[in-house]
Amino acid sequence: SSQLASTRVISPARNIYGHAMRLQNHYWSPASSVRIEEYHRTGGRDFVVYIPGTQSFLPGSSNPLNIQSNLTAMGNVVPSPSQQAVTDALAQLEAGRGDSVLFVGHSQGALLAGNLASSAQAFEVKGLISLGGPIGHLDLQVPVIALQHAADPVPLLSGTHNPMRENWVTVSSDQQFSNLVQAHRISSYADTAAELAQSNNSGFARVFKQMLPTAGAGTEYLFEIRRD
Repeated sequence: SSQLASTRVISPARNIYGHAMRLQNHYWSPASSVRIEEYHRTGGRDFVVYIPGTQSFLPGSSNPLNIQSNLTAMGNVVPSPSQQAVTDALAQLEAGRGDSVLFVGHSQGALLAGNLASSAQAFEVKGLISLGGPIGHLDLQVPVIALQHAADPVPLLSGTHNPMRENWVTVSSDQQFSNLVQAHRISSYADTAAELAQSNNSGFARVFKQMLPTAGAGTEYLFEIRRD
């Protein structure tokens, strides 16, 4: 379940590094939370949903971003508690017809976003930015940007390579890390996003352009999420 904890005025992130840093800065402050940004435009609203990765390795943890949710989300037979919490938060904001949603997720957060983006929703899915997420097995027809580190084993948990499609750009970095944990950290992916934002990668630029948010200030909603 999700409970609204706070709101504040915010401006949209303008590049992929901004999205990655927004997710990194919110990762543990507080833990067990999801942030959703809302921007009004003519005819509807644009939402940006930031979803962290696994925060607990205890299957029975009250934090739904736990290892059990990882396994449930990978099977995708029923929604995991963490995925249900994201759906619940969007429902509280009444996201629906005329609205669009851009998902930004790291690790389990990217997998949850991929599950939502690959199934029918009341709103339009504007795209998915995946940072180290295992999403290669999903049938994603929306714009996708996937950042991966060659030294990070987590994206390989999908069991297949990311497809090569017009709507899907995978940016893989061969950067060396001291260990597998460092290779998977959100901070490491934020560094890679910073490099990508300064690059001349035309494929990335073409897909990212489709994800650009509405100009102007919006509202950020912080939802505390719990396992029911």
